[in-house]
Amino acid sequence: RDARQSANAAAWDSKVDAKERQRQQEVKEKQAENERRRKDEELREAEEERRRSAKMAAEAEQRRQKAREAAQKRREAEERKQAQKWCQEEKRRQQSEKRQ
Repeated sequence: RDARQSANAAAWDSKVDAKERQRQQEVKEKQAENERRRKDEELREAEEERRRSAKMAAEAEQRRQKAREAAQKRREAEERKQAQKWCQEEKRRQQSEKRQ
């Protein structure tokens, strides 16, 4: 009878150990899955941030380009204005020379 009880106790312990090992394995798998999800989320966020940064850099470059173009147009307009002024002065000078 003691042998049977011992055998039953051993079988029970073995069954409990197996369930505990299974539970621990499930916990490990769940932790690994959570870690994979966390890493995937971090990668997704990093990619999103990279895209945002690239977009902001492109927008900043467009603003700089527009500013350069506007400055160039102002310079050209100023040059035309100076050239017209010079032409008018030259015409006045020539007319005053003709009068003399």
